Amino acid sequence: MLNKNEEYTGITESFGYNGEGIVKVDGIPVFLPYAIKGERVRFKIVKVKQGYAYGKLLAVEESSPMRLEPVCPVFYKCGGCAMQHIDYKSQLAVKAETVRDCFKKIAGMDIDVPPAEPGGEYRYRNKVQLPVRNTPNGVQIGFFRENSHDIVPIDDCPIQKEWVKELIAAFRAYVTKGRIPCYDESTGRGCLKHIVARQVGDKLMIVAVAADKNLPHINLLTDELDARFSGYSLFINENRLANNVILGKSFRLVKGEKFAVTKDNGIIASMGPESFMQVNDEVKTKIYADAVRLAGESRAVVDAYSGAGYLTALLAANAAAVHGVECVEEAVSVARKLALENGIRNVRFTCGRCEDVLPALIPELNEEYGAITVVLDPPRKGCDRSVLSVLRDVKPDKILYISCNPATLARDVGIITGKLVYDGNNLVSAPQDDGNYKVDYIKPYDMFPQTRHVETLVVLSHKKPDGHIGVKVEFGEDEGQISLKEVEKRAEERKPKEKVTYKMIQEYIEKTYGFKVHTAYIAEVKRDLDLPMYDAPNAVEELKRPRSHPSPQMVEAIKETLKHFEII
Repeated sequence: MLNKNEEYTGITESFGYNGEGIVKVDGIPVFLPYAIKGERVRFKIVKVKQGYAYGKLLAVEESSPMRLEPVCPVFYKCGGCAMQHIDYKSQLAVKAETVRDCFKKIAGMDIDVPPAEPGGEYRYRNKVQLPVRNTPNGVQIGFFRENSHDIVPIDDCPIQKEWVKELIAAFRAYVTKGRIPCYDESTGRGCLKHIVARQVGDKLMIVAVAADKNLPHINLLTDELDARFSGYSLFINENRLANNVILGKSFRLVKGEKFAVTKDNGIIASMGPESFMQVNDEVKTKIYADAVRLAGESRAVVDAYSGAGYLTALLAANAAAVHGVECVEEAVSVARKLALENGIRNVRFTCGRCEDVLPALIPELNEEYGAITVVLDPPRKGCDRSVLSVLRDVKPDKILYISCNPATLARDVGIITGKLVYDGNNLVSAPQDDGNYKVDYIKPYDMFPQTRHVETLVVLSHKKPDGHIGVKVEFGEDEGQISLKEVEKRAEERKPKEKVTYKMIQEYIEKTYGFKVHTAYIAEVKRDLDLPMYDAPNAVEELKRPRSHPSPQMVEAIKETLKHFEII
């Protein structure tokens, strides 16, 4: 039995998913930050849970050859990086081990995972988010200490680009000279809350997040920025909410251009302050190049969670049609502009949540093109259950999954391959997988050196029959032969009905009932009836008012039309 505050000595047996060491005491795993596999360590228990515990490293009695002195002076205080004390080559191996362990423990899949593709040890991040707070020790700019809202003040960060040091200095001078009231979480008072900045090409996009639509003495801030940067855009973002969300919905341009333009891999891209882009340009180039190569030539591609449309544009070079789906309106606007500026005509974007759009879109494209490739790049929580369900129903020829979370990646791949199934709301191991998909490729990429995080690309292909059996038959009307007349008769009896398209349903409703209905309304009614979405092909259009729903009159007309076409 482990007790809080008791001290122990032990050997670190392995690494946990978050880069911490794991020491076992009487068979109970203790998660120990900053301990390295193979080390003999002394530690104190700080929290005891059911079946495991957390500890604090007190001393390393026998150190690992992997151990290094961290570069950052606040490494052990900040918590943003978890692996600066481990040499970089070993970090790449540890991250591969993390991916492999997730697949084994979560999905029951034994997969050989190569070391992570390197991505530059330091100075790689093109984006920074810095809280600014009034504290008893004065105004502080830095990072939140792990699992708290206590700020660790910094002047620089070794994994950020060099311009971060100047950015912090500029805002610190602005706050001091202008006596700017910074945010106080305990009272909810103050104005300046966060600094968010990213580099796009040779331009900086700087966002000052405020608890008001304006910041006082804004000219003092632009003066400080002008003295340090030659090209930048400055926005004020209004966020009055007292929660953990950094950005509000309202952006106001103070200086510079609304969009920053860059050219990469022949693609001209315009990025706004909300547009998603990977934080490591070097690794982004590697992983996207591999994704395009592995996607190969496709008749149709669905790029789910498509962000600002950069990967979508790259995929379009080898496909007849590509459809991007993204829920952030500004990102979709940027993506459409990107396609227009690059003369890409076989790309279409829909603004909406993937769990709302894909259940109708994937079957429709599959019906129209016969075979599709689906690219998934979801947030850390992974794919929604409805998205995975439609993938298993429609069975695209190929699925590419890009993930920043090995645990949710392993879970979702387990579901797609049939290794995991839902028993009600619980996910359990399948008695026997259906064998529909196999993992053709898996590779981790070190998008986030020095941290616990790792990006991974997995390629799944739909299994084809291993072979065929040759059967010799003779056609004719004599005894022992197969009658061609009988074959024709049976073929006619079993001839599939004409596929009913959304356009056919719309035209019938307009002719019969005298009003028009949107394809999204038809899809909504079909989902409510638990109908397979691929029974009515052609892509569902985007609603101008995403939250509107069909009226009772429309619902009744749609149901009667589905009966007319013998869909229900």
